[in-house]
Amino acid sequence: MEKKENLPLVTDRPSFSDSAVTVPEGHVLFEFGAGFAHDAAGDGLTLAMPLIRYGMTEGMEARLGLPALQMLWPAGSPDETKVGTLDLGFRFVYKLSEFATAGFQPFACFPLRDDDYGSSGVAAGLKLVWALGLTDWMEVAGNFGIIFTGLGSDSVQDQEYLASLVLGFALAENWAAFVEGYGLIPERDADLAAAGLNVGLSWRMSPVWQLDAFLGSDLNADEAVSLGFGGSYLW
Repeated sequence: MEKKENLPLVTDRPSFSDSAVTVPEGHVLFEFGAGFAHDAAGDGLTLAMPLIRYGMTEGMEARLGLPALQMLWPAGSPDETKVGTLDLGFRFVYKLSEFATAGFQPFACFPLRDDDYGSSGVAAGLKLVWALGLTDWMEVAGNFGIIFTGLGSDSVQDQEYLASLVLGFALAENWAAFVEGYGLIPERDADLAAAGLNVGLSWRMSPVWQLDAFLGSDLNADEAVSLGFGGSYLW
């Protein structure tokens, strides 16, 4: 088996976008972290956000996203605690040239609480992922996708469209940074559309460990700022 110091360690966190890279065959990548968001409507803290990725073959991985815990403090309203969804998916990536990769990522999301299931149901979707190397130290990448929401019983079905664009930079040895813009547009209720900007930094501190941090803003909300940190472990 190839030494881990020679293996790529490319994570999906902490950006909104998913990468166009799969976990090396036979290896597992654990991603986890925490995030805080503030706007005029209140504050929110998200814990765990765990993602487990397994490299099945070259260019193919299986994905399991475990539910995160979200604590909300709305302005002028009672505090809330929510449990996220259980997410299952796959990623298939193809190397188009020495500098370009592209692929697709089908996924499904399952709420674990009865009240969440009755109101929003199951969601499923498909993302297109791509990346293009511009220089030895700079890359542009992004996602396009569609999400079908409300697929459970007694739910209002809708579609959401997403798009993102990321510019990544290799800095000093084992350090990288990115700048990202993204948008999410529901078909039924355009007032719920979201758009944002993120900047982030990652440090591969060892062949198997990587740490990261990000700072962002929701452009559709007043006084909006978000930040977070996390880590990844390649096994």
